[in-house]
Amino acid sequence: GALQVSALTTGNISTTAADVSADTNVTNTVLDEAIASLDGATLNVNGLNVKAQTTGNYFALGQEAVNRISGNTRASVENTVVTSGTGDVSVTAMDQSIITAESADSAVDLDAEMLGLQEPSLELAAAIAKNEVTRNTEALVSTSTISVNAGNVDVQATNDATLSATAKSTSVTASDALIPTFSLTGGATIASNVLMGGVKGAIADSTVETTTAGDLRVNAQDSSSIDALSEAGTIATGGTGSGVGASFAVNTIGWDVQNGFLDSADALLGTSAFGTESRFDVEATVVDSVVHVIGQFDAKA
Repeated sequence: GALQVSALTTGNISTTAADVSADTNVTNTVLDEAIASLDGATLNVNGLNVKAQTTGNYFALGQEAVNRISGNTRASVENTVVTSGTGDVSVTAMDQSIITAESADSAVDLDAEMLGLQEPSLELAAAIAKNEVTRNTEALVSTSTISVNAGNVDVQATNDATLSATAKSTSVTASDALIPTFSLTGGATIASNVLMGGVKGAIADSTVETTTAGDLRVNAQDSSSIDALSEAGTIATGGTGSGVGASFAVNTIGWDVQNGFLDSADALLGTSAFGTESRFDVEATVVDSVVHVIGQFDAKA
């Protein structure tokens, strides 16, 4: 019969500040790995499926909300001999994580904060929503022999993660009668997604054949969705005021952002730019291998 080897991570991690309107920091730090592997085996089967999948849902909500997610999604066949009579042989790795960071709506009533002050002024905390994801998604056949009589051989790696960062504005209200003039500083909104790692489908140092019918497909695909939304830094109504409230939305792929970058408006306005490059490669490769297929041979990234 057919053999299936699978690894799956799933579930929800949600962290919300007790008082989202206060100056609160919330961080989810998670190592999330799914590893499905065959190593050193000799198999005579009618079909084989080795599959690794990550599907976790991560959510952070606070004045500063951060998700730091890392790990590997890896399916592999190594040092193994597979003979399949009928049925496909597939080695697949897929990341379908959903990662969401949101800074909460906040409101400041200057009548309550500054009433009675001669020169009312207030420094507002920045609203920060940030996702930092380092994920390697890999499907690999290495130092192995795969022979299929009637069926396809598929080696497929897919990154289908969703990253969403939303930084919401701070609204400031004042009564013309009670607080005719005021001064504000800060109140920036910063939304950012940082994605590092890569996607790889590979056959190396192996022999792969289909003897009577069947295709060979080696694919690597990045279909991830990355969205950063930063609302206006500060919205003031009533009174006659002045203030500084910048708004930034940044997505970076394949950059190792330097410490402190994106952590504050000051850092964003500096000269450190995007730090150092850390390549995010999407690769489909067949290296040092013997391939004999009756049908089509396709390697695509």
